Amino acid sequence: MNTEPKWTDSLPKDTCDEAVRWALRFPTAQEAWDACERGDWMFWLLEKLLTLPNRKIELARCECVRPCLRFIADGEDRPRLAVEEAEAWANWEHDDYKRVIAARAAAGDAAWDAAWDAARDAAWDAARAAQSIIIRKHFPKAPL
Repeated sequence: MNTEPKWTDSLPKDTCDEAVRWALRFPTAQEAWDACERGDWMFWLLEKLLTLPNRKIELARCECVRPCLRFIADGEDRPRLAVEEAEAWANWEHDDYKRVIAARAAAGDAAWDAAWDAARDAAWDAARAAQSIIIRKHFPKAPL
């Protein structure tokens, strides 16, 4: 029996079984990170391993959400305003993360999530792959 540690042993203990099985196909964390097309997994891992709030994560999240804003009903500006507030914080235009939280609260969970839902409804696999490209742009090195 091979008891040599695998790089996947360093994944958070609450990593889903599907992600662990997928990751085991790769000899290193970096190779798995480079191959991953699941932006949701990548965001989850970054949020587990990095100190939050994190400006780079926020910027990547905004970059993923912004193209989906076109699916929001005309006249519903709260999600766009929440993205703009988060981008301003991520780009060091201000230091008050509470403003980001307040903007999201004003947008409401349903309105904020609508951008994610729209991307999933339109083309979920393509959206996740696009997310993974954006995330790797901001985080080229695997966080493990």
